[in-house]
Amino acid sequence: MLERFNVLLPTISIAALAALSIFNVGYFWRIGLHFLGVIDLSNIVYSFGLAAVILGMLAFFVPSIVRHFSKISSQISARSARQMIFLVKVIYLIGGALGWFALFGPKTYLQSHLSQDAVMLLVGVLGLFGLVTQWWLKFSVLGDKNVAEISFIAMFTIGTIFLAGSVVSDLQLSSIDTYDVTTKTGVLQKTRIIRSSSTGFILFVDGRALFVPGSEVLLLKSNFSPDERQ
Repeated sequence: MLERFNVLLPTISIAALAALSIFNVGYFWRIGLHFLGVIDLSNIVYSFGLAAVILGMLAFFVPSIVRHFSKISSQISARSARQMIFLVKVIYLIGGALGWFALFGPKTYLQSHLSQDAVMLLVGVLGLFGLVTQWWLKFSVLGDKNVAEISFIAMFTIGTIFLAGSVVSDLQLSSIDTYDVTTKTGVLQKTRIIRSSSTGFILFVDGRALFVPGSEVLLLKSNFSPDERQ
């Protein structure tokens, strides 16, 4: 068991680093990709914590997913597998309609980037689940060893991780938690702190992202009390 884990460890490490990189790109997509240049090790750890929260939430669904695929392998006939593949295609249509609505639908219903990205993340999750289910049905039940669909699974995985980063960023950009930041040149009021590290702070103020070196910051004052966070 341990030897097998040691063999897989390099692959797991590369996959984890790639996932965090994709998550960070999605996270800074709205803020500005150039801010990726001010990320240091502490921010990578921070990204890992954000990603871990999302994975922890998804973990509630893992037992059901495992039972789902176990049932597919042991109990479903070829005819039932084809019927399920048809249902998966219906899921694709629903996901496509949701995605079209998020991108091109009336802004009256999806007024913010958060709502748009949240719908697109749902589309990504639906598409990923459908692709994995379809591939597993073909592979384990119908005996189709064609692995071409794995490339689509990889693409949807990348897209879903990217959208997860965007949603987390949108949540922070719309957070009610604001700060007054006193610098050597003035005071930035009602500011949202997006990231902080040993190099400085990425702030969001007046609808714009701003990097302030740590040496320029004199005082941080929160605009909320512990009681208001209950």
